Amino acid sequence: MKMRIFIIFFILAVVLVASIFSIKNYFYYSKKSEIVKSVEVSKDLVLNNLIKYSNELVNSDGISFNKQNNVKFEDFVVLSSDNELIVHFWASWCDPCINEIPDLLEYLKRRKSDIDGKKLSIIFVSLDYDTESLNKFLKSFPELKNSQYLLLMDKDGLIQKTFDIDRVPSTFFIKNSSIEKFLTVVDWKRR
Repeated sequence: MKMRIFIIFFILAVVLVASIFSIKNYFYYSKKSEIVKSVEVSKDLVLNNLIKYSNELVNSDGISFNKQNNVKFEDFVVLSSDNELIVHFWASWCDPCINEIPDLLEYLKRRKSDIDGKKLSIIFVSLDYDTESLNKFLKSFPELKNSQYLLLMDKDGLIQKTFDIDRVPSTFFIKNSSIEKFLTVVDWKRR
């Protein structure tokens, strides 16, 4: 009888501790949002930082960005002031990132005409450590390999450090000379 009570107590304790960590994680990501607006940040600055480290970035096949078909960042991002740029940092090992992806993909479907018309550019920066993990994840979300999106892997964390990303998901919305920086899950349904 005492053993049953001990086992029940032990199971309840494990469930309680797991619940506390889940709730703490939820509130961490939902309460820690940071939105920054700045006139000092521009698409040019973002692109210059991406171009600066482009030799270190690879695509989802592990090929250096600069070596894949002579593609340039400018091919994906139109630099006129009317256009928008989204730079989204994520990782396949990040639960909030995984939960966010379906809403993000739905948002991109709603903005398809802007993407087709080059009014909206999207750069996905994966913080995965190896291409195997990334490609395994991409099998669940093949829409992320759309040729209109730039999908990069920052396995050495150079871009992450440059943009001062200390958690994922993180997203930059850049339009004109202003930037919104979200260090949390974005509510894509309301954007």
